[in-house]
Amino acid sequence: MKNLYRETFDEVHASDTLRREVWSMTKQEQNTPKRCRVPAAALAAAVLVLALTGTTLAASGLVPGSMKNWFIQQWAGTSGGEGISAEQVALFDRLIQEVGVSDTCGGVTVTLDSITCGDSALWLLLKVSGDLDMVQGEAATAYYFHDTEVVFSREPDREDTPGGSGMEYPFSGTSEDGVQTMLIRYTITLTGTDSLLDGYDAVLHLGDLMYGDSVAQEGEWVLSFKIEPSKQEVLTLESAEVPAHDHENGSEAVTTELRDIRVSATGIRFIQIAEQQMFAPDQGGVVLADGTEVSRAGGGSRWTGEISTGEWASDYYWKLPVDLSQVVGIRFGGTVIPLN
Repeated sequence: MKNLYRETFDEVHASDTLRREVWSMTKQEQNTPKRCRVPAAALAAAVLVLALTGTTLAASGLVPGSMKNWFIQQWAGTSGGEGISAEQVALFDRLIQEVGVSDTCGGVTVTLDSITCGDSALWLLLKVSGDLDMVQGEAATAYYFHDTEVVFSREPDREDTPGGSGMEYPFSGTSEDGVQTMLIRYTITLTGTDSLLDGYDAVLHLGDLMYGDSVAQEGEWVLSFKIEPSKQEVLTLESAEVPAHDHENGSEAVTTELRDIRVSATGIRFIQIAEQQMFAPDQGGVVLADGTEVSRAGGGSRWTGEISTGEWASDYYWKLPVDLSQVVGIRFGGTVIPLN
């Protein structure tokens, strides 16, 4: 049953149509604070993700109480139970930033416990407590916030063409200490050297607390936090020919050249020529020395330079951060491109 849910979850992310609905948001005017509000389509997708992942994560009725424990739990499923290296655990420790800010509304307190930041992905762990008589156990997977918005102190996206951003809930439920715990993953399609790792002051706005399609507690919670600037190692490759499908011609199998490939601990970026905009590289991931493969979970593409005539840039994020010292290649369909 767990495999069934995992496969279904993968299909949710693999759907190009759903991804476009969730991710397609017009980039706001440059030099204004970056704001991301979950649209109706994205909210529906987030609820679907909760329904699917909640069952796998809450088989014991509990969810991880910390971001590190969630990463380790997910790694066990990804590696097929082969264990996790000390280097991988150390990476999680380096990436996780403790926050601990809280806001209370209507007797309900929401605490932003911690964050993990990558080039284009931001994980935010929330704890919810207070006067509200919240459902416990497996049924607690149905909690989420109706209106979620991240505001950055300055624009992280310096490209002028329309981009995209989105949010989802990898899990929600009761943790070992009896507290309602939620993990939100915010992602943004960035290009070139633009990165959330440059460091930002940011504010997380949360609207009504929902239980399924019902309002559990009306209100608004405002949580200010700081993304500390940091540097991550990057593996680069000038170009590679990979299998793809032409979405303009009935998903015909083709090959496409990826240029300026940039692999980080949290994702991959590359560009294609304008004429190959519709050549979507086959679903892939990053391959580690011990045979573990961490697949991409989602992402987006956009123009750089002039629309329709510039370069087509893609930015995808891994399901989990990976220790780059263990990376030996990247997979596209049945092709593995070595990275040395």
